[in-house]
Amino acid sequence: MRIFIDEKRGFEGIEVHLVVDPDNPRLPRLLELLRVSEGKFIAYEGSGTVRKVLPFAQVAFIEAHEPGALIHCMDGRVFESAQRLFALENALGGTEFIRISKQLIVNFDAVVGIRPELNGRMVLELQGDTTVLVSRTYASVIKQKLASWK
Repeated sequence: MRIFIDEKRGFEGIEVHLVVDPDNPRLPRLLELLRVSEGKFIAYEGSGTVRKVLPFAQVAFIEAHEPGALIHCMDGRVFESAQRLFALENALGGTEFIRISKQLIVNFDAVVGIRPELNGRMVLELQGDTTVLVSRTYASVIKQKLASWK
């Protein structure tokens, strides 16, 4: 892969031009990384080959699913991502997406309720009548998030 950067004073935004074979297996991951930087995911519906663009605002949570991840939307639709959960987590830094267990990342904007569970865990109620379990390890992250709202 060759990368060329042309910096121009006064240029607004970022322009990316890719020259690639459409069957290149690295293309989906590269496109997804670029879209995540703009607040969108590139995902596939079911096991299809048609790429869909999903704005962050439509996503409730992301679940680990080998070899990549499943993106669950607030309306109940589920899409597949070529990226693994840890790569998505790194790309989502600085957004409202936070890790809540080894298997899940949740969009905190989708949370409509929080309730404590036994053994220091929590349950998050999400838009679309979905609930997800926060592990003890990540419960402190939720508490810090709530404390920052005060």
